[in-house]
Parts: sequence; structure tokens; C-alpha cells
Amino acid sequence: MKKIIAIDKIHPGSQRVVFPVGRQYKGMYTYILEERKSQLERIITRCSLLLGRMPEGKLHATNKNGKHIQYFSRTNKQTNGKYLSKRHDSKIIAELARKKYLQKVLQNAREELEILQTYMAFEKEKSISAVYGKMPEPERKFFTPEFEKPISEMIEDFKAYKVSVLPTRTGSYLVQTARGDLVRSQAEQIIADSLYRRNIPYHYEDTLTARDGRLLRPDFTIMLPKTGQVLRWEHLGMMDRESYRLENIDRLESYLTLGILPGKGLILTFSLRDRPLTKETVEAILDQLV
Repeated sequence: MKKIIAIDKIHPGSQRVVFPVGRQYKGMYTYILEERKSQLERIITRCSLLLGRMPEGKLHATNKNGKHIQYFSRTNKQTNGKYLSKRHDSKIIAELARKKYLQKVLQNAREELEILQTYMAFEKEKSISAVYGKMPEPERKFFTPEFEKPISEMIEDFKAYKVSVLPTRTGSYLVQTARGDLVRSQAEQIIADSLYRRNIPYHYEDTLTARDGRLLRPDFTIMLPKTGQVLRWEHLGMMDRESYRLENIDRLESYLTLGILPGKGLILTFSLRDRPLTKETVEAILDQLV
């Protein structure tokens, strides 16, 4: 599969990727399916919103003798419709042309999403990659499956791929980690350095789209070297502030739409102004994971 290259001004040269939800990393193929599904859902939402603002009627263009084009706006009940002047009605012509485009995009996106969801349901139940794991252990131990990716390769994929489109970041990135990344706070530095010392691969602030449309950016996305399990890590560092607490309640609810919750795919750490996150806390969490 061709690698997707992007420039990352926060930690240039580092390798980043957004992975799909789930207990195990399922490979770039599943990632592409999940990303396409999220993209189609966003397209459907966007098209529906824009079409609600469009004027009534449909654009109809007639071509006489291959030279002169006339434009008409008509409803379903009209045969000929209202004539539109290219000079005086150019704005309504443009809106109706765009409306026609959006309607077709919406129709195609819905059809593609339906097909994709059907296939993903099939793939989930009868995936080739799931065959080996469903076999009895006494049988599995005698051979290595040809079509299962070893964890070592999964880790290399995790390190090697990254997404091409990264949202604009806000805030200050002034604290440097042992790996050379720039992060927002000393607490994030502690987490990053602990992961680095233990050779646990991680990505900083990868993007993830929740099913409610919210764009999430977990502080860390990590892969456990022994199992290939992918986890998100969020550090909530301003719990003194009520507005910050309320904002993060909304974010956690968005994680729930993806089946990611504390203790199941999500690690949460906290700090207050007078109770900062400590290295000992982070190490204790990692001891439990690895």
C-alpha cells in the first residue's frame, strides 16, 4: 500500500496514523473502510444541511441548434418553467446548478454508505483475519497462519503510516519530549517520556471522528507491543475550571459513540493546579498495561 506523506510542523519526521476503533489494530484495510464510512457520513450531513438552504425548483437547460443555451427554473408540476436570464438571474442559475450537484452527491453517498455498511458487517463476522483466532488453541499452536499479520509488522505499520490531512492546531507547543516532539504541558511530557522509555509506540494528537460528527484529538494514541492493542490516552489537566470540565464531559460522550470508554480503549489521567500529574502515577498505569 502506498504511504501517504504529510508535513507535520509539530514533530517533523515522526510517523503518524489514525487507527479505527476496536480492541485490536486491524490493519490499514480496516482503517480505510472506517475512514471512508466517516467521510460518507460527514458528506451526507453536509449535503442535507446545504440543500435545506437552497431555493425551490430545478434547473433545466435547453440547447438550441448546438449554439444557444437557455435556462429555466421549474417545479415538479411545471412543464416549461420560468425562464432565467444569464445576465440578470446568474445567481439563481448558480444556486440551482449547485443544488443539482448536491442532490446527486447525496444520493450517491447514501447508496455507497449502504453498500459499505453491508460489507463491513460481513467482514466483521467472516473476516479472513478472524479465522485463526476462532480456531481452538490446541490446533492453533501447531502452525503459523499465512494470512495473519504478526504483531511486529503491526507495530511497524503503526509507526510508518500517517494521515495526509491534519486539522489546524491551536495553543502553545513549547515542551519538548525525549523523542523530540513538542507538546502542550509538562504532564504530556511525562506521559510521552514514559511511553518512549518503555518502547511503547505512540502518536501525539491524532484525529478521530466520532459518530456524532465531533472531531476528537486524543492526546496520545498508543499500541501495546505485546498484544497490538490500540488505546487512546487523554490527560485532563485543568479540572479546576468548570468550563473545562463541562467541555470534556461532551468529549467523553463523543468517545462513547465509538465504543471507546474509560477502561475499554481509553485511559484517563487528571491533574489540578495544586495536584499535578506525577511520573509515579503514569508508571503505575503502564505497569498494569504491559
